[in-house]
Amino acid sequence: MGARLRRRLRARHPDSGFTLVELVVAMLLIAIMMSTSLYAVLQGLGLSRDSQERVVASNVVTGILEKIETTALTISGFESLAPTTQNLPSQTIQNTTFKLSQTTEWVNRGVTGTVCNSGTNSSLILRATVVATWGFGSESVTDSTLIAPPNGALSSSNGSLPVQVDQPNGSGFAGATVTATPASGSATSITTGSDGCAFFAQLTPGAYTVTVTSAGGVDNYERTTWSSAVTPSLYTLQVTAGGEQNSLASGLIDYSQGGTVNWSYTQAFSSTPLTPATGMPISIDNPSQKLTNNMYSYPYSGSTSGGLNPVYPDTYAIFAGGCTDADPNGSSTGSSPQPFYPSSTYPNIASSVIVTAGGTSTATVPLYPLNIQITSKSTGAAITTATSSTSPSAVAGGGGICESGSPTYTLNPVSAGISDTAVGLGELVISATVTSAGKTMSGTATVWVKPDGVYTVSSGMPGTEIYSFTGTGGSVAVPVS
Repeated sequence: MGARLRRRLRARHPDSGFTLVELVVAMLLIAIMMSTSLYAVLQGLGLSRDSQERVVASNVVTGILEKIETTALTISGFESLAPTTQNLPSQTIQNTTFKLSQTTEWVNRGVTGTVCNSGTNSSLILRATVVATWGFGSESVTDSTLIAPPNGALSSSNGSLPVQVDQPNGSGFAGATVTATPASGSATSITTGSDGCAFFAQLTPGAYTVTVTSAGGVDNYERTTWSSAVTPSLYTLQVTAGGEQNSLASGLIDYSQGGTVNWSYTQAFSSTPLTPATGMPISIDNPSQKLTNNMYSYPYSGSTSGGLNPVYPDTYAIFAGGCTDADPNGSSTGSSPQPFYPSSTYPNIASSVIVTAGGTSTATVPLYPLNIQITSKSTGAAITTATSSTSPSAVAGGGGICESGSPTYTLNPVSAGISDTAVGLGELVISATVTSAGKTMSGTATVWVKPDGVYTVSSGMPGTEIYSFTGTGGSVAVPVS
């Protein structure tokens, strides 16, 4: 290869000089040849294998940084070094394979801290960082260089848009893909650096929508993709020439690697556990998060246990149901909201779970016994011969606000006039159709399941007790005709 390069250079006019491409290729070839021959020199000096590899890795990294600096001498070359993180081709030297990665990101000239909080077009420089790893990835060499934009690379007619992505502990979230999309034109994507910053330095003035996403990531609305379009009143992003407006600086985007919550049902008041109702969502509650009505619901899983993922790192109450009246921390609506389950009466009823970034937690979801007795609407007597070909249903959430409409639970079939089912808290409108002595009859009943028993419903709140979970038992009468 070296001989071909020498023949090509001799064929040129002696005064013609080198082209930029030839210079870059020559520098790269020289770096590779030097790295290969460097082992022989280092062995002669008696250095250990580990020390030899570290010196060679440093030489490889330096060669790549010099190539980047040469590329950045022209405007087109500088623009090709857009902020990004990428894996470079590996290099194998003397049976050691060096894996290489390159990161380029904007930083402030002479200013410490993230460029997202203090950057402007006039003070920007590009930082290129190259990392070489070898062995099992435990050995590495890192080096970086600062590159000033060539004249004309940063246009004063364009503007910038800083986007800072923070984790729950306030540190930046690295590795998220941030995309800025104009009202018309092509979108631009940047990966956040170690400080959580994605700085768009050369945007055409106009309105932009920003999204943030990452594999396994989630924001504090429990959304896997954060988007400024969800709340445009808060995030109207208008880029102006020579600067920025309404930047997404620290404190505006909370995003993290999500955790997993493995849940299963538990029943505290049944000596023989009842079959749970089907159709019940599993929800989490955290008043400190930006959740609608302080809660977020996951669709019914079709199982008595399951996993929620990804969940934003924090502490939550977890419960069965998809409405605020199923939430142990839920309250009524209106100008003077009242808690459905006052802590003074029901202390420690919430099943709590702590979620950590990338971690797995376990939680139990409490259920309560709903006992139904089919009765005659005209006489009030129990119909002990009643059976159901279709299971009774219960529409939930009448006493609260539901995340995705009022869920409908399917209760256990009626046999000998009775249906017993494990359910979550809240108001339920029960509907049953049964057959007895060749006659088909239907009826409804509205009840409220609380942590200590089943109650009537009065003015959108629990009324009087029908039966207690800790007493001698009882049931809800569903009168049919």
